[in-house]
Amino acid sequence: MGIEIVSFLLAILPAGYVWWTGRRLVQRLEDPAFPELRFATSQRIGIVMVISVALSLVFSVAYATVKIALAILAVVAADFPTRRQIFDESWGLFGYLKHTSRFWLAMLGLCLLLALLPFFVYRAGSAAMPTAIFLTIVALLWSQFNAQIFPKLISAKPLESPELESRFAQILERARCRRPRLLRAEAPGGHWINAIALPSHFQPRVIFTASLLDALTPEETSAVFAHEVGHLEHLGHRTLLKRDVALSVLLLVFLVLVFWSGPNSMVIRASTWVWPLLILFAVAHVAARNQANEHKSDLRALELIGDPQPLISALTKIHQLMRMPRRWRRGSESTLSHPSLAKRLRAIREAAGAKGLEVDEAVPPTKIALRSAKVPSDVVVMMPDQIHWLHGVDPDDGLEPVTLLEKTRDRRSITYSDLRDLRLEVGGLKRRYLTLIDARGKKMRLALQADDVPVVRANLESVERELRGTSPDAAKLLHDAPRRKKIRFIAVIATLAGLLPPFSLPFTLTSLLVLLRPMRVNLAAAGAVGIAAGLLALRGGGTFFDAQTLAIGVLVDVLAGVVLLLEISSGHHSDQRSRLQGLKTTVVILATLAAFYLLGGLGRLGSPLPFMGVHLWARHDYGAILALLGVSAALFAFGDRKARLPASAAVALALLLFVVGTLGFRDRFGDDPMANQASELETQTVVPQVIGERIMDGAIYDLRISPAGSRVAARVYPSGAIDDPVDTRFGFEVEAADGNFIFLEAFDVAFLEDERVAMIRSGEEDGLVIQTLLLTPDTFVERSIALPPLADPRLRVEPRDGRWEVASFDYEQGTGALLAGDFSSPQFASRAWSFENSESAQLEDLKVNAGRGALAVSRFYQIDQLRFLSLYANPFSDESI
Repeated sequence: MGIEIVSFLLAILPAGYVWWTGRRLVQRLEDPAFPELRFATSQRIGIVMVISVALSLVFSVAYATVKIALAILAVVAADFPTRRQIFDESWGLFGYLKHTSRFWLAMLGLCLLLALLPFFVYRAGSAAMPTAIFLTIVALLWSQFNAQIFPKLISAKPLESPELESRFAQILERARCRRPRLLRAEAPGGHWINAIALPSHFQPRVIFTASLLDALTPEETSAVFAHEVGHLEHLGHRTLLKRDVALSVLLLVFLVLVFWSGPNSMVIRASTWVWPLLILFAVAHVAARNQANEHKSDLRALELIGDPQPLISALTKIHQLMRMPRRWRRGSESTLSHPSLAKRLRAIREAAGAKGLEVDEAVPPTKIALRSAKVPSDVVVMMPDQIHWLHGVDPDDGLEPVTLLEKTRDRRSITYSDLRDLRLEVGGLKRRYLTLIDARGKKMRLALQADDVPVVRANLESVERELRGTSPDAAKLLHDAPRRKKIRFIAVIATLAGLLPPFSLPFTLTSLLVLLRPMRVNLAAAGAVGIAAGLLALRGGGTFFDAQTLAIGVLVDVLAGVVLLLEISSGHHSDQRSRLQGLKTTVVILATLAAFYLLGGLGRLGSPLPFMGVHLWARHDYGAILALLGVSAALFAFGDRKARLPASAAVALALLLFVVGTLGFRDRFGDDPMANQASELETQTVVPQVIGERIMDGAIYDLRISPAGSRVAARVYPSGAIDDPVDTRFGFEVEAADGNFIFLEAFDVAFLEDERVAMIRSGEEDGLVIQTLLLTPDTFVERSIALPPLADPRLRVEPRDGRWEVASFDYEQGTGALLAGDFSSPQFASRAWSFENSESAQLEDLKVNAGRGALAVSRFYQIDQLRFLSLYANPFSDESI
């Protein structure tokens, strides 16, 4: 209970941070750097929330959904007072929560439904298949009619504005999309600036919020509408059809999984956490393409209205109303759905200039000098065409720009067009910096004084039109970004595939290398390892996984590997030095992994049956083969003739290990001393006949049957007990005379007669007690015999003469005990063993045969030095010595 309380407190911890940060942020409302402050604060809040929720789940995974929902609700509520002051809103908390929940349900409801499909199906139990079919139909209908469902959820109404409709009609005459239905959405008392395009096969919709319509002029609203029309053109019938097909295939795969593996299989249980990650990365993959689409829609809007000024004015005003900075925080733009305002405006101006349209003239930056707030001898001078970084300036000198340039010799001068970036950044609530990044990527920061921030901001709005980071070429890079993001998205899916049965560390590792560096060599290594992992699992994975689970895992691994190989042609192209460095990193990692696996195989040579041990290792622990194939694929993909020899050697060694794992090698070199040359025994196939069936709720182990076979008992873990560690009611369900089951909290149970059982359970003062129970409608204890404390007690009885035996062994201490008696007397005999554990042998188990006094002790065989060292040097070996 204490752990649960701590985990819940950690989940709501971000709410306190949000409230405290918001109070401090409100005090800075008039700060010129407030947009940057608010954006940076929002990012920190998101990071704190993710860390807190993750820590709460580390403490206890119970109620995970409740904790995440509670954390989100608490953060939203804690942020509400700050938001209301920033935007001068008048609605109450309930109205804000109602509006926010409805909006995000409309935005992400379908994604949430898709992500939670395995969870709902797993919880449905016997109704899993009907539930899966029903939810699949709901998801398909929601996808098809999202343009109708979305407005209903946010209570949007028809837009009634003759002036706007006439302007929109002129735009639609030149558009290439169906005529959309125009809607208006209200947020009474709230500040909601947005315009949303909803594509559809039938009639698309465009929704304007009331706050947006009130803030913009008709010309600016028309420019925003033209931008949304650009989205509708991009998301035309062909694109929507592709999405429909992709969604249908995804849902069909899920239905096949449920039908094939069953609702309670390990595959469905694993998919309850893997599937949401798959949906999350799919959504992120689609969102990653949005920046390029925003640029295309901006340029299409320019074509439709023929005037850049309303579009520029509208975008600028929207950013001001939302208190957003003109430039996103460095390093964050690639993860956001929209590019920064500075990039959008420059792309619009450049496109308008190329078309001969009138564009507002750039206001040249003024001549200013800025002294560092930390190092007074450092000064930055911003001139109309260059920025100068001065060192060694006398702190008593004035800040006249031209004079400073004439007096200072220790300086660096860079033209604005040669800069990668020049921006205003914030650190905390008080620190302000002017950050410069030159063409070589070198970063310089000047701590700004509070009075200099407004002047710097005004100058940067002029300078940003010249920076390399906001150039049209930089915007065009966004068109190539989806390709790299697609490769990374595939790498994420491949990483998850490596975590699914049959688990493959080499495949997961090589997929992570692709995620970090989407290079040709990494794609080749991951693709080859994925295909090999799937095919080799067919040979060695059947021992550990059922056929359905294995087939699904093999299919996923092979498909992921094929897709990775197909992406080699579209991989990240880099210079020779980067390619060589990437190859070295990949080869060193995979070769090291292969060496660890080979050490594990080397250790089998020290076993009593060396060839058999090596064969079993090569057949079932094929990580060395995968790592070697990854090395060879990376070397071959590098394309250098010098790499062919080591690549061929790696392939040859992998093939040798593959041959060692074949049944032919086992038959030829297995040297099994138990084998003989006698003819095989004749066998007869018997079809089992079901003579009875009992249904119990939970996971069932250790079946017990009464002497006449009419009663059963089994160790049962109640439903949800494994997922909920608080529930520890583990024991036995015993069938009574009336056919119902009685739950007994006991370590072990054995039938004496059909109506009488013996059980061993906890007694007084940490001891144990053997009891006999009569299974009548009024179940009662007949006899009790007190026993001393024992580790892992196991009960066996002899019903004919009423004898019992209890065996116990302590694996850690190397001790064992055997107690024997009969139910007619509280007296019993006791024997104990002590076995000194060592590196060569350990006590493993005690076996009892009640009434006959048989006791079996099994020990590990001796390990020689070579085997001992190799096993301890290989952390990936899973062998029981």
